Amino acid sequence: MAAVMINLSVICPEMAVRVAMIETTEEFLSLHACAEVNGDTPFVFLEDAKEGYEICFNMEKIKSLHRESWLRDYTSHEALLEGFIIRQIARLRYTVQRDAFDENFQTHSIKIGKSPLYFVIYEILFSAMNEYRLCLEFPELARRLELFSSAVVFSHVSKLKGMGADFSIFIPYADALEKLVRYNSISYGIDMDFINFCLPLCLSAKRTGYANVITAASLIEEWLHEATYVIAAIARPKAGKPAPGENASWSKDVSARSKEELETIDRNARLLSVKAKLEDVAKEVGLQAGSGSVRHKTNETTLFFLDTIRKYHKEISELEYMFK
Repeated sequence: MAAVMINLSVICPEMAVRVAMIETTEEFLSLHACAEVNGDTPFVFLEDAKEGYEICFNMEKIKSLHRESWLRDYTSHEALLEGFIIRQIARLRYTVQRDAFDENFQTHSIKIGKSPLYFVIYEILFSAMNEYRLCLEFPELARRLELFSSAVVFSHVSKLKGMGADFSIFIPYADALEKLVRYNSISYGIDMDFINFCLPLCLSAKRTGYANVITAASLIEEWLHEATYVIAAIARPKAGKPAPGENASWSKDVSARSKEELETIDRNARLLSVKAKLEDVAKEVGLQAGSGSVRHKTNETTLFFLDTIRKYHKEISELEYMFK
């Protein structure tokens, strides 16, 4: 299977990570069913103090997401599977364990448990930062991650919907923030003051590090809370009229992005044609070999050499210092 091509020990050299693939939803639920897991859950991420980490996939759901996504005409479902693995490994690699006396991190830990709005904003920015940094350090994974991110929607806004009207008015703004961060796409019907305020914060969070993700999430949450009355006044006339695609995008935490949804994002993109660019990448990655695996221009020896350097970077640096 193509997913084996991903060298997990190189991306997370100090962590034990296993991947398990369960073929049917019934079997998946028999192993992992709980309040947070159902038939629409594509995977669960497990942590054990002795055994390390495990990503367990519901392959029936993975294949269903692939059939529903725009990628079905270009790649096999293995492309999505690889994307899920890469995304989760990136989150693991760049999650920072802070000191208990780090005041900013402690404030963040409290807010993420108490404020659904902060949680959603933070997740959007944190995911973008992970993917950006991973692609810089492992450019051979960039195209697979780019395709995956265009075909699968991780929607945390269901957390806002469940909190009632006071939070549900922020759902279009959370959706707009995600499209801005991922596609440079401007959502219609959203106050441009919000977009202008978020843009530099998003760039800072995405391209720097963990501390700026926390800062940006806090500032964006504060802006939205201060604008609550204005947002509520705008939302009131639209009550009872769901936005196009609302049910498809927000009905579950993970959903596929269809060709029609991609075209809508493309129309709103200001900097480049998102759809054309992604289709070119999909053609190169996908059906050339009849599967979702990537054809690298470099040979296997070169990739092994790069993996080895990354894996033993610390030891190599120490040897270089000794011989100086």
